[in-house]
Amino acid sequence: MVMHGLSVIVRFHRVFCERQLEREGIDLGYPEQSVLLMLSVYDRINQDGIAQHFMIDKGSITKTLVKLEAKALILRWENPENKREKLLALTDAGRNIIERINQILVEWDQAVFAGLNAEELIQVEKLTETMTRNAIHILRKESLPE
Repeated sequence: MVMHGLSVIVRFHRVFCERQLEREGIDLGYPEQSVLLMLSVYDRINQDGIAQHFMIDKGSITKTLVKLEAKALILRWENPENKREKLLALTDAGRNIIERINQILVEWDQAVFAGLNAEELIQVEKLTETMTRNAIHILRKESLPE
């Protein structure tokens, strides 16, 4: 039942983030938010890097990027050294949205972790890091050709 609890938290996190932006008239789905956050850390990454990071197909990432580009939140351009590769970067509007998303994430953390002391927060972080590494290991092992 641990996974059920984690699943609920993840779903509610997604809904919370989308609703907070929606209240401000910002139409930005959770996948779009995730890509923007990644671009805020890894500026000028390519589409393949994003697809690999989120372990989703390139077509799904392309759809999300098209939406972000239409909203003028990102720029996509052809890599002059590799014509098949698309490079990505945030626009100023994209960077402004990141500031708001980060505020929403702080609000979420404060609410979700309310009542936990510093030691418990450290333990939660350690446990989730271990679980994340295990999940990555499982998926990478499964995706290897036999």
